[in-house]
Amino acid sequence: MIENAEEYRKRRKEELCDWLKDNIKAYEAVKTILLHDFVVDWEELDGEFSVTIDGETVEDKFSLCLTGTGRVAYGVPIFHSPLGVVASYAVIELSEEIRKRISQVVDSIFPKFRAYGIHNDINHFVTQSTPLNVRTYDDELLNRCKHMVDAPGFSLTINF
Repeated sequence: MIENAEEYRKRRKEELCDWLKDNIKAYEAVKTILLHDFVVDWEELDGEFSVTIDGETVEDKFSLCLTGTGRVAYGVPIFHSPLGVVASYAVIELSEEIRKRISQVVDSIFPKFRAYGIHNDINHFVTQSTPLNVRTYDDELLNRCKHMVDAPGFSLTINF
């Protein structure tokens, strides 16, 4: 017997919810988070890094990207179209406190860049296509950041 569309959607939703419950790892209370193994494309200022939570390394990498606000932001790993469902879901769930602390650490690593918009100080309209050297406020600070992040063994620990 062929099921009708509504029964099919209901069944697929239940399958997806069960799959997500089995595959998404949630972190609420942790003791230590280690950010490590940074790989950064310094031309585009995007990349990835690994995260170890209480001694357990998250299998998938976290992403990095320069945003329109001039800050480097991180993203958690994503499941793309699990079970063929046209949607994406975070591989892990982090508490608000954990997300905030990781953001603070990422902010402390990377300098602020010029946000999208008009910048009279350099007589330039900054867009997504603007080269990084134009978006940089302080070349020396960016160079120090590059040397720090690219140094072998660079990592940062967040204690809770």
